[in-house]
Amino acid sequence: MHQILLLLPTSLPQANSASEQRFTLWTLAADGSPQAQRWSLPELLAQPQASRAELLLLLPMHSLSWHTSTLPAGLRLTGDSRLLPLLQNLLEEQLLQEPGSYHIALPPQASAQQQAAQPSLLAACQHDWLHQWVELLEHNGLSAARILPFAPPELLANAPLCWEDEQHQPWLAVLHHGQPLTLPMQASAAAYLPQPLPPAHLQCLPAAAAEASRLWGSDAVALLPDAAWAQAVSSSAWNLAQHRLAAGRKQRLQRQGRKLWQDLLAAPQWRSTRWGVVALAAVAVLGLNARWWWASHSLAQQQAAVQQATQQAFPELTVIVDAPLQMQRALQTLRQQARVMAADDLLPLLSVAGQALQELSTTNTALTEPLRISRISYNGERLILSLSGFAPASNAAQSAQLHTQLHTQLEPLLSSRGYRLLLESNGAEQQWVFTPAAP
Repeated sequence: MHQILLLLPTSLPQANSASEQRFTLWTLAADGSPQAQRWSLPELLAQPQASRAELLLLLPMHSLSWHTSTLPAGLRLTGDSRLLPLLQNLLEEQLLQEPGSYHIALPPQASAQQQAAQPSLLAACQHDWLHQWVELLEHNGLSAARILPFAPPELLANAPLCWEDEQHQPWLAVLHHGQPLTLPMQASAAAYLPQPLPPAHLQCLPAAAAEASRLWGSDAVALLPDAAWAQAVSSSAWNLAQHRLAAGRKQRLQRQGRKLWQDLLAAPQWRSTRWGVVALAAVAVLGLNARWWWASHSLAQQQAAVQQATQQAFPELTVIVDAPLQMQRALQTLRQQARVMAADDLLPLLSVAGQALQELSTTNTALTEPLRISRISYNGERLILSLSGFAPASNAAQSAQLHTQLHTQLEPLLSSRGYRLLLESNGAEQQWVFTPAAP
């Protein structure tokens, strides 16, 4: 995956000229050597790899101060909004300005050092300066995965580092009494170097190698390629994105999901998978279209068959719009002409209801008094009788038992006539619904 190392300017961001601000950055890929470049935000966002790369913010060494302090036992190092004020109070005597104006970051091994009561190395920078740059970048769609020092302490543990800043000013960073110390690269800085200088003692980025050789001789200089420096910085365990800048669980999951999605879209190792997904999607689309065509063809054939059967049965129907409805109406017309009643006509329904009531009144023991019909309704398809005279059911079980008893008694009679009965209870009153049985 690509990584972009972006060096923050030492000045505060200007909102009205943010698009004109140029940044020094390095693009680190697995198959190439990084080159320092100067891009504005629009130029950076226009790069194809910008949306897929992991953004690492680098803080200039001369914008950082380093302090050593022993963390109090019992101090919560994560998830506590009071941690930053406590660290500011802890370093109050070591800071040059108001403690509340500093952003203070813990080292990676802070928890282990706290448990062992060992001093911890803390990094401090201007709070407003860092937060304004982070907010400006996020406003433009660039979210930093980590915030790192330009020269992490573990890099300086090997040897001092020499480099040039954006104004071509050479700098020297050394580890002095366990703390990184940043100095202008000039002859007086030799006081912080061993004398005489061992061979190849100074790590120099290419831009600062000539000045270092002039000051201390070429034998003391070891050229550090940009690729080796960028790899050492990106693999550092330091991360100054702490306190309010720390990504919560939701942000981390979103970032991991975005990284996975970007890898799936662009990473070479997923190329065969992407082609497989495209092929599978194409086959699925073709299959769905074929299935839709076959279903449409089958439906058209069935509709044509129904229309043909309708026209054969009723030749007088010249235009077929709704074949089942038109057949039903034509059949009803024929019945009326032949004086033949349909099963759902009122008289056949009344006849079968009368037979059922007669059968029930002579044999059923659930009746407490003669059956009385309180209401009769007919809607053209079914007959509804509201009956009283039954013993009220005290619970649902008794009601269900009564319905089962009535169905058992009346089912043979109704089935033989081609009808069915639906029962609904309401205390001592019941509604009987007579309808023709389904063919």
